[in-house]
Amino acid sequence: MIKAIAFDFDHTLDVRIKAYDNLANAFFTYFTDYLRPGITCPEVLDAIKRADRTSFGRKRTAEEKSGSVDPGKHWMGIYNATLATGIFAREPGYDVYYYDFIENYFPQTIVLAPDTLPTLELLRRQGYATGILTNGPSNFQRAKLVATHMYEAVDAVVLCGDLERQKPHALPFETICREMSCRPEEAVYVGDNPINDVDGARRAGMIPVWINSVGVWPEEIAPTPYTIQSIGEIPELLKIIEQEASL
Repeated sequence: MIKAIAFDFDHTLDVRIKAYDNLANAFFTYFTDYLRPGITCPEVLDAIKRADRTSFGRKRTAEEKSGSVDPGKHWMGIYNATLATGIFAREPGYDVYYYDFIENYFPQTIVLAPDTLPTLELLRRQGYATGILTNGPSNFQRAKLVATHMYEAVDAVVLCGDLERQKPHALPFETICREMSCRPEEAVYVGDNPINDVDGARRAGMIPVWINSVGVWPEEIAPTPYTIQSIGEIPELLKIIEQEASL
């Protein structure tokens, strides 16, 4: 019997592409002295969107595979992909890019998927415990969750930056299950990242669901048991999972 559903946050409950729309002008202004001469704001917007998408296809380091990566470096892939677009005449450096700009500006640009809040409300009415489990630095993720009122929308929040390990290590998944008062096999975990979310939850004993918001599936990861395109599909999917479990 399923008692709880936990969610990743980025690319799962939000619409990252819309965040970049809101961020573009600030990005263009902040990095004016670093950008290629003559480049326009729409060109910069297109580049940072592409960088976000292509960063998912990069090869992970051994540290990332172990789930012990420094939370503050979790944007390194996006930063490197942004450099590769050629928008900068000179590199700002990761510290300027992430710690000075992204951490301060990005949380306020977040846009939730239109079905996020209605789905979370429905799940709670149906008696499920709900939670959010997300990688990244605690202060950065907390700012995003506060800006989108997520603390009021779910029963439990676990920030991996507060733990000794990040996803895909089992510790974060075990922690969110404990916070939702259920065993891993009684919980579903929904996320966009095949490695951190789907495979990590599966190895921890949870029922994994992939939300295909990015569309990149590594060959080395076993196929996902369940795939959705939007959070609004979760209530019906839970019925299917329950039915399959009863056979």
